[in-house]
Amino acid sequence: MKPYHIGIIGAGMYGKMLMRRLQQDDRARIAWVKSASEATTRAAAEEFGVERWTLDYHEVLADPAVARSGWILRSSGGKVESINSPSAPASRQSSKPSSEITVGALPRSRLRP
Repeated sequence: MKPYHIGIIGAGMYGKMLMRRLQQDDRARIAWVKSASEATTRAAAEEFGVERWTLDYHEVLADPAVARSGWILRSSGGKVESINSPSAPASRQSSKPSSEITVGALPRSRLRP
């Protein structure tokens, strides 16, 4: 099965909870991590083995692997928002959330487009 390339925006407590859950799914590949603080972003990238990290979400959006076959998930206040999906045309993808799910209840099936 082809893996999902995922960009994570928000590497605080809820972002880390999400990354732990995603690491349990063989289909998920965390391609990027982005947060407001360089220290937080770098630490999360190291902790979860994510090769690419940034402070600018535009870099995550510009990654062809994420744009083509992945998800960009933003964590905030106990919620995870998908700001793009593999099935949405690029012209309709934006930084506005398209769906919202709770981190603690993130089922494996939600990774399917």
